Amino acid sequence: MFNTTTYEMILKFSRSKDTSAVSDNCRHTGNELSNAEVFIFENNDAPMESFSDFEKEHEKMIFAPLNYLPELEKTVDVPFPITSYEYNNRPLIRLKMPKEIFPSSLFTKPLLCQRVGLRVWGFVVVEEKPKEMNFVVLYDIYDLDTQDIFLFALGEVWHNKEYYSNLDLTIDDVLYTICTRYLINFNKRLESENVGVIKVNKRLKIKHRGEKKLHKIKKLFYVIKNRGQAEEKGIASHNIDWQHSWSVRGHWRKIDKNKIGKDRGGEYCVEGHTWIKNYIKGDGELVKKTRLVA
Repeated sequence: MFNTTTYEMILKFSRSKDTSAVSDNCRHTGNELSNAEVFIFENNDAPMESFSDFEKEHEKMIFAPLNYLPELEKTVDVPFPITSYEYNNRPLIRLKMPKEIFPSSLFTKPLLCQRVGLRVWGFVVVEEKPKEMNFVVLYDIYDLDTQDIFLFALGEVWHNKEYYSNLDLTIDDVLYTICTRYLINFNKRLESENVGVIKVNKRLKIKHRGEKKLHKIKKLFYVIKNRGQAEEKGIASHNIDWQHSWSVRGHWRKIDKNKIGKDRGGEYCVEGHTWIKNYIKGDGELVKKTRLVA
């Protein structure tokens, strides 16, 4: 049961000294990311998206996102300032990609294979301001024919207004679009599916200001459509607490661009948006609370 989650790997990579494992553009440290609320989703027996299916149904989203992404971003929201998302024991998605999309600086050796694959394993969302967020993404790049992995890496991607006038699609553009799409889907599932709490006792060493400190993960949020399938997925039902009050997530509401709305802490300081507080439903102990931030 969750021997090693993608979130744990992200925390470990974020303090790695191996420059090939961590992108130079990572803005957030392991100490910051250790404040995340962790959600693990079952795939509801949906098969891994095949390359052909993905290309047919979502080609405009990844390979021609200039027209699609602005509309997609309008629907983005997050339940917490820092939130981690992943599937249980599988990557979120796999894609075949043109070699030209990967900068040579990512690799210690040139890509000699003919077919290159990209797998995204999970990501942590860091909210910078309403509707704008950074994604810290764990991914790998591999040979589609031999399955040899060229790079297993952590990178950070974010909204870039210059992107819409740039016709050269980059790996960062692809990762940002994938994460945005999955964030929207995961948040919809949080509203409609069963969410349980699994208590764990995981300890990780996180480097902060040159010193190592012990970080404890005490609980994981587990999301599945049918509770009865949890044991089939290798998770004992007695380890999951389904009986609890649930905090329905707050959200950003768009207001007149000339007006000042509230931030998560209730202060009037945000232009064009205001924070609508969460509310409680269900019975029993409250296990999820929205943290207020200035």
